[in-house]
Amino acid sequence: MKKSVFALLLFICLICSSCSFGLNEIFGHDENLNSRCSSIKHLTGEEVDEIPLTGNFNFVIFTDIHFGHPSFQRRETDFLNWLDSVQSNPDKKPSFCVSLGDNTDSGKPEEYDQYVAFTNQIKVHAGIKTYSVAGNHDLYNSGWKYYKEKVFPYTSFYKFSTEEFSFYFIDSASGSLGLNQYNSLCDEFSKDNKNKLLFSHFPLTTEGDLYFRMQNLTERNRLLALMSVSRVKNFFSGHTHMTRFTDFGAFEDTNFSSISKSGKWLLVHVNQTEKKVTYEVIQK
Repeated sequence: MKKSVFALLLFICLICSSCSFGLNEIFGHDENLNSRCSSIKHLTGEEVDEIPLTGNFNFVIFTDIHFGHPSFQRRETDFLNWLDSVQSNPDKKPSFCVSLGDNTDSGKPEEYDQYVAFTNQIKVHAGIKTYSVAGNHDLYNSGWKYYKEKVFPYTSFYKFSTEEFSFYFIDSASGSLGLNQYNSLCDEFSKDNKNKLLFSHFPLTTEGDLYFRMQNLTERNRLLALMSVSRVKNFFSGHTHMTRFTDFGAFEDTNFSSISKSGKWLLVHVNQTEKKVTYEVIQK
């Protein structure tokens, strides 16, 4: 029996060590979540200069593009062509993009360079910025040091606001929020009476797929309770490569599929007059 267990563990170690992210990156990350999220950054000035403060507008969400993955179908051309096609349509033209994480497959610098080149192409085609979320794959191979150097806005925990809405980007890349980040959210929410949208890599719920949701149930339940009384309208997430829409009553949880696997992205419509958020799935 002991020999069988040892053989199984040895097999797992060999498999993991052959992966592009290595054994250490399977069971833990060198970077500490609390240090990544010591405080929330408020974006201002040129960081948000293209976002309409008033009036109605659109933005687009994609997730899990996984630059560097050996077999995922590349969808960048489809996405850029679609951006070109909606530039003259005010009902479709987005004011910014959001990526919900796993921007890279192994957290390697060359993969980050590919992702940044893609967001630069978005800027060229549509004149808009991409606001990114960190995913678990982005941390592999000590990828955080490249994320914070290369990926705008060079942090994983931040927010910006328009006249009626606040946009919160949280770091769930380790499958957790951490105490610093949760306390910062509580403090921010207590001072912010606007409607809120949250963007995360890990989803809140996955209908039984326990590995793919936030791992600490107490932390997750506290976040759910906080959002339910804080005028949160939507919680957007990726990670599972599937699409699920869950109504929590006070807000909607939207877990969206990988652009590289499904060829889908979300076009989100923000109606500040009616304080309403709707969206449509785009597939090419």
